[in-house]
Amino acid sequence: MLRTLKEMLRPPRIDTAAAFRDFVTGESALIAQKTATSYCRAKTLVFSHALFAETVFIEALARCRWEAFAAVLGDVLVISEGLLRAHAASRTLAPTLADLFDAVLAGHQRPTHRPEGWRDVECAFRQRIAESAAGEMPDPVQVALRSARRLYEELPIHTNYRAIDEGVIEASITFQMVALSDKMRRCIDAPAVARALGE
Repeated sequence: MLRTLKEMLRPPRIDTAAAFRDFVTGESALIAQKTATSYCRAKTLVFSHALFAETVFIEALARCRWEAFAAVLGDVLVISEGLLRAHAASRTLAPTLADLFDAVLAGHQRPTHRPEGWRDVECAFRQRIAESAAGEMPDPVQVALRSARRLYEELPIHTNYRAIDEGVIEASITFQMVALSDKMRRCIDAPAVARALGE
């Protein structure tokens, strides 16, 4: 118990490519799923129990969480590139992070709504990470707006009932992304990870 508490208060340093992959995957999934599910439960209140038992809703929520996961993962990797940039010697990590993005998505069974896979999302992210790496340091607040918009678009709640809530989703994702950015700076051994990803 004390060991678990210690790990929560002072999580182990991330200093390998595998640990980095697990970290960004887990954190992205947490943000995407927590935001989508919590919003739907809060929005439907006493009706949530019945709604979460409906097959059509469950399938729509699964789609939302998958699309949000891919979007949040992209945001997390863009922020990661900024953190690792100064330690990547003279080379850009953008292609490596794009490959990592592809590998994470390929590591899961294809969602039912994407029988052809994630090719369009992967191509878009490859271009995005290259452009971000060539520009100024990414601002987590601005970066998070992309996944917030994607999650909002996919919410399985009729637009008439969520029209005023886009700002709520943006605030939630932004808050979590800023907190994650701070956690990354504390937990990631940037020189070691940059070196591992560059090998």
